[in-house]
Amino acid sequence: PLVCDGRMFFIINNEIHALDVYTGYPLWKTTLPQSLKTKNRLQEHFTGRRNTANNYIATSDILYILLESSCLKIDPATGAQIGELTTPPLLENVSEQKLLNWHEARVWEDMLLVNIGNYLVCMDRRNGIMQWKVKTNKDRFNFAVGGDKVFFVDYWLPNRRKKIIERESKIRAFDIASGRLLWDIST
Repeated sequence: PLVCDGRMFFIINNEIHALDVYTGYPLWKTTLPQSLKTKNRLQEHFTGRRNTANNYIATSDILYILLESSCLKIDPATGAQIGELTTPPLLENVSEQKLLNWHEARVWEDMLLVNIGNYLVCMDRRNGIMQWKVKTNKDRFNFAVGGDKVFFVDYWLPNRRKKIIERESKIRAFDIASGRLLWDIST
């Protein structure tokens, strides 16, 4: 569950629920559109396993719920859908855009940072306009946000390749507003 401004939000199956955190009184529930993520949600509720289908973020003004290739914007007070953010143009071949899944997301002030395919994308959290992007050529990456910086590490998965060309990972810090590289180190 997530808690923000006196409301608790949680997803059960394909519904998002909001409760008053002080009284437990149900405020609203909304059915989410049928998608691969909602199907996965039914299968991924195992103890000790990180649930990849439940990525959602609560702020004072918007509840963000990641779908496969977009993000619903829900009014946290009413449960009404107030918009949807779609994948910004990341590739030259626009037909491949739909293949880019949205995975993890973080919010920092007016920015929404999202792992989309093999890109880290920083966009305006209200209108979805892309501010900057970083691409990884490795198997995975992870990121954290704090102090007006984005900390980014990309790496190879050891069991996915018979021969790993490069075992080295890079940890980088970017300025969140501009995407400018502040520093990087190899591990």
